[in-house]
Amino acid sequence: DEKKINYSGFSESNFFTDMLGWLMPILVILGLWMFMANRMQKNMGGGIFGMGSAKKLINAEKPNVRFNDMAGNEEAKEEVVEIVDFLKYPERYANLGAKIPK
Repeated sequence: DEKKINYSGFSESNFFTDMLGWLMPILVILGLWMFMANRMQKNMGGGIFGMGSAKKLINAEKPNVRFNDMAGNEEAKEEVVEIVDFLKYPERYANLGAKIPK
């Protein structure tokens, strides 16, 4: 400018590089989010929103304890018999307003 030299220039704008500059950070963040969600799903046994197949926590074997094994503890035996009766015939107890606790 001090020597009065005329010059002109223009910046080349390429649509592809402009879009890449905008999309690259979004894709990186999305990729990290998906990676972390996948790791959480593997560790917890559920999906990203808690939906999915949960890991089995309880062994499904039937217990070997019978009513006769509770000899000498009649109160406990009566309670267990009452609970079993409630589970087998809930309509009997529904008339009284009984509900299964949650």
